[in-house]
Amino acid sequence: KWIWSNKTESDEGGLVINDPEKPIGYSIEFGINLDPHHTATLSDDLSNGNLIPCDINGDTDNPTFTLNVGGQPYSGSFKNYPVVFPNTPAGKIAVTWSGSGFELICENDTEYATGSVSVVMKYYAKGAEKADLFTNRVNLAIDGTTSLSDATTIRKYDNAALYAAKSIGDN
Repeated sequence: KWIWSNKTESDEGGLVINDPEKPIGYSIEFGINLDPHHTATLSDDLSNGNLIPCDINGDTDNPTFTLNVGGQPYSGSFKNYPVVFPNTPAGKIAVTWSGSGFELICENDTEYATGSVSVVMKYYAKGAEKADLFTNRVNLAIDGTTSLSDATTIRKYDNAALYAAKSIGDN
């Protein structure tokens, strides 16, 4: 999982959002073996609900995503879930909401499928106003057993500090 747009490196290390008013571009890439009758499920927690899917312009009314499955492009909207692509090189793919995030489910029901295929999902998300730190986690499970996990963190601002001032007045 990685952030591919609206990011910069902080002077103190780590990633910082370039423009907090614009969406962050996320990309998730994984490969799956085409074993017959197996299911691969990618879960994305959208930073525990602190990321709000949107389109490239930040519009949350029609949050979009793109998929590239074995070199073939697909696209959909998180608004119209579940979104199902019945005949991809990875079998049937469904994208649906789950808790505070979403799941991308690849079901291979083909008896004679062999080899492997890459899956790339890209989407945009805006940070919730109340949050300043976004740690977005993904888990990849094969037949219900988690096999890989990853996370990426980005801060809204390059630095944050508590400032307090006191003064002594003369009465």
